[in-house]
Amino acid sequence: MNRLFAAALLVLPVAVAAQEPATVPEPPRYPVGVEAVEEPTPEPEVTIVERERDTVFEYRINGRLYMIKIVLSSDRPISS
Repeated sequence: MNRLFAAALLVLPVAVAAQEPATVPEPPRYPVGVEAVEEPTPEPEVTIVERERDTVFEYRINGRLYMIKIVLSSDRPISS
């Protein structure tokens, strides 16, 4: 039983290596009259709030806040 299992383990990698690589089909073409349109990447809306000790930059895309950058009066930016 162990010899049969060992033989199977030795033959299996050879059988797998002998297989031809799978071919990837070409992507489907667009129907006649339809063109691919790439939507432009939306530009962020930046709100700048200047306070006594720092300046806050709020970055939003589609109204959703995704980044805040705080620049202290000592000019060291802190991003989150």
